[in-house]
Amino acid sequence: MIQFEHPFMLLLCFCVGPAVVLTVLRLKRIKKAYSSAAELPFVMRSASIRLAAWAMAWLFLCAAAAVPLWGTRKQAVFRQGNSVVFAVDISRSMTVTDMPPTRLDFAKRYLEFMIAQLENTACALVTVKGRGILSVPLTFEHRSLNTALQRLSPQTATDTGTNLEQGIQTALDAFPKKRLEGKVIVLCTDGDETAGSLMQLIPRLKEEQALLIIVGFGTGEGAALSILNEKGEKAIRQVPLVKDPLESVIKQLDNGSMYIHASESGSVWKILNAIKNTAQDSENMQYVEKPVRRVFECTLLALLFFSAGILSGLCRFNKHILMTSAVLLLFVSCTPKQRMQITHVRGVLAAHRGDSNKAIVQFSSAEAQAQKMGDAQLAGYASFSLASVYLLQNEAEAASHKLSEIPENADIRLRALQWYQQGMIAFGRKDYAEAADCFKQSLMLYGADIDAKKNYELCRRLCVVQEETAQKPVNAEAQADTNPQDEAVLQIIQKKEDTKWKNTPQEEKPAINDY
Repeated sequence: MIQFEHPFMLLLCFCVGPAVVLTVLRLKRIKKAYSSAAELPFVMRSASIRLAAWAMAWLFLCAAAAVPLWGTRKQAVFRQGNSVVFAVDISRSMTVTDMPPTRLDFAKRYLEFMIAQLENTACALVTVKGRGILSVPLTFEHRSLNTALQRLSPQTATDTGTNLEQGIQTALDAFPKKRLEGKVIVLCTDGDETAGSLMQLIPRLKEEQALLIIVGFGTGEGAALSILNEKGEKAIRQVPLVKDPLESVIKQLDNGSMYIHASESGSVWKILNAIKNTAQDSENMQYVEKPVRRVFECTLLALLFFSAGILSGLCRFNKHILMTSAVLLLFVSCTPKQRMQITHVRGVLAAHRGDSNKAIVQFSSAEAQAQKMGDAQLAGYASFSLASVYLLQNEAEAASHKLSEIPENADIRLRALQWYQQGMIAFGRKDYAEAADCFKQSLMLYGADIDAKKNYELCRRLCVVQEETAQKPVNAEAQADTNPQDEAVLQIIQKKEDTKWKNTPQEEKPAINDY
């Protein structure tokens, strides 16, 4: 099923209707005015083809602007171990206009921006009125969360009043029972409680180690709200922000919870930092299925249709030309080598997009095609590309294995890069002797590589440090606290900086009046 990130952009597709109608009417007038012209059939046919092609180009361009999502692919993402439940007060007091357009609309925009920054965090939505209702359970699919957020209104709940206590209880129940930490509740309210009390939930919040972040909406003066009094008559009530009880709850929690006003400068980033700090020790990498954006494909089709519309008036399409083109298309096709190169380019594009899994598939296919053709050069490049992707995934052994498959008769520059990458792998294992040998082999093949030269010198010095460290007895406590290799690297860098500073001509600093 095709979905769109910005479906409202599809409304632009309706513009093609009036444009087609006007163009058809104009073509009819031209046909009537120049009915005796010999070139009229060709002109009408070209104009019709151009009209159809440009209409399709516009439709695909609108589809690209709407960002179509079609198909899925596995992608490695770092997901935070915490979960965030947004509890939103949707009582009538949130509809006053002291924070334009209203407090509730301001809260929607506020949370929409915050959710966009929590892409890899599980989020949920709880609506708070007379009781708490779980609108969206914990999910990584934030599109449904944003959709539910935009539909929030006092009319979506039949309960009357405001019971923040029930709302927080529902938020706590939304977390998995086995989760012991990483619980964050973001409460958006004006503090106007008509039932219950947040004070009653302080013991449970402490017991479950939940972080409560209260975001205040409204002003101290408040705004007028039309209500019905006990006699059933309309009355005007001033509804200010009630923040004192909210701040009291935060003070008694004393667990990193916080109260902050929505209009405070940088309030969103303060909340995001607090959420991030609760999961800094539980971040892990997972492979998840993510929808694939088809913006490039739609844009390419739009460009092809637009070009076809331009070319429609430059040549006469008749049966002979169509038959000749069909014959050429049958006999002219990509050679196996060109197909292999196209596959390799697809892998490079996938790697640039960060889709490592697809890049590995494409490079493996290119390597298999090159081996089938018996082309050792192309197979070597495919193996090197595979090794580079493996290194990005921290799979050093797989990368080293692929690098060893590059033939000795490969291109000199490729072999130099092969030895350079082998040296980086050995350096990561702290095998400085082997790393120095690999960088030396790279320099022998391609002596202009400055990075290989620097790494070779660094590895030689670290080898000397290792030998000296092995010969000297080291205190056990000092050895546990420091790493001789790391200290040697820092000393080398410091000496280079000192030498550079001494050799740099010093200019007299201007006085403050010169500025």
